[in-house]
Amino acid sequence: MRKKMCCNCKKSQCLKLYCECFANKTFCAGCNCVNCLNTEDNRVERDKAMQTTLERNPIAFDPKITHDAYIVCCSVTTHNIPRRTER
Repeated sequence: MRKKMCCNCKKSQCLKLYCECFANKTFCAGCNCVNCLNTEDNRVERDKAMQTTLERNPIAFDPKITHDAYIVCCSVTTHNIPRRTER
């Protein structure tokens, strides 16, 4: 059984990717957040925030770590976080 995530957002209203619930495309429920807009009652604002985030970064809601199993006994872990270019 998977543990329920609980965020503690104070200023983002749970509409930014650093909110664990928003990043996992789940509504906040039983969290310790303040002025939360990531609820079913605010679905329109939440969907608009998700769309804006996806326009900026099309892979924003993709898993950050994936497991590619090449052989049954061995697996390779890959990170999907884009690297920053050196300046």
